[in-house]
Amino acid sequence: MWLIVAAVALGSGLLNEPGSADFMRYLIGTWDVVSADAAGGDKLRVCYSVQPFVGDKWISGSATSKTPNFGSKDVWGHDAASGELIRTIFDKSGTYAVVRSSGWKGDTLVLEGNARSGGGAMRVRETVHRVNGHEFTATWEALRSGKWSPYAIERAKRVPARTCSTS
Repeated sequence: MWLIVAAVALGSGLLNEPGSADFMRYLIGTWDVVSADAAGGDKLRVCYSVQPFVGDKWISGSATSKTPNFGSKDVWGHDAASGELIRTIFDKSGTYAVVRSSGWKGDTLVLEGNARSGGGAMRVRETVHRVNGHEFTATWEALRSGKWSPYAIERAKRVPARTCSTS
């Protein structure tokens, strides 16, 4: 569940240039996220807050929940050499991931990369779909035995600061 919260905010579709200042400004704010285990298990409620980080080229997010042992931080930016949107995620368990995207295709953004933990590396993919200007869905998948398998499905809504519920 450590990777599921951050990328939902990307579904704005405002611009197709992921590194642009307008695109990054759009992500800044507070997001109320509900994540469900793709196998039908428990739901996790998360508050994801995104703020400027190191000028206007980078932003940083922090995800919190009342669920014990959950928490993550991430950094978003634009890789000027490749032209890709990049995101590095760190979670409370010590797992980290780097995912990348070449940009939007209509209302869909796909980020793909590797997550690493004490157990090794795993290929992960997130597909974000814009529902409307303030709501998104995202599906997280892991590559297992050569096939993408979903492990989390989430829905995020932009909310005013300090109104995000994690209960």
